[in-house]
Amino acid sequence: MSAVSELVLLVIATGCAGVAALFAFLCFLRTRQLPDALTAQGAAQILRGETDIVRAAVADQARGLRQELGQSLKGFQELNIGAFGNLREGIDTQVRGFGERLDGGIKAIDERAASISTKLNDEMAQMRSEANTNRETLATPFCTVPSRSEIVDLERSLLPRRSDVNTNGDFGSCSH
Repeated sequence: MSAVSELVLLVIATGCAGVAALFAFLCFLRTRQLPDALTAQGAAQILRGETDIVRAAVADQARGLRQELGQSLKGFQELNIGAFGNLREGIDTQVRGFGERLDGGIKAIDERAASISTKLNDEMAQMRSEANTNRETLATPFCTVPSRSEIVDLERSLLPRRSDVNTNGDFGSCSH
């Protein structure tokens, strides 16, 4: 290496050492001012600033949670409304089916009652007719006794033919 290159290298190293010393001095001055800058007012301001930052973060987080909770409640309400709608439709279908079966049962009972009524009316009419016939049969005596005028008429008709008169005294007709 030559003397010139050594000299250039020495100048560069000295310049870098000077810049390093300048930064060291500036850092020394800056660190000396920090303890003087931290006063009660400075600490209160720093604390207030940090508190505001924390409060804003908590408010943002609470707002997000409220929105999420609102969305969850909305979804839950929609789910409940849908479930109760389906339940209502199911109950409505069951009640409608029960009503139709009940109507069918009532119709069958009415038809059965009408057929029984018709049958009973027919049997009652037949019984009434039979009762009237039987009453008339029972009201008719087994042997009829002729009236006095019938006897006289019969005697007159038989007088010319006396030989035809029945001697046992039976002037009427008997039906057995």
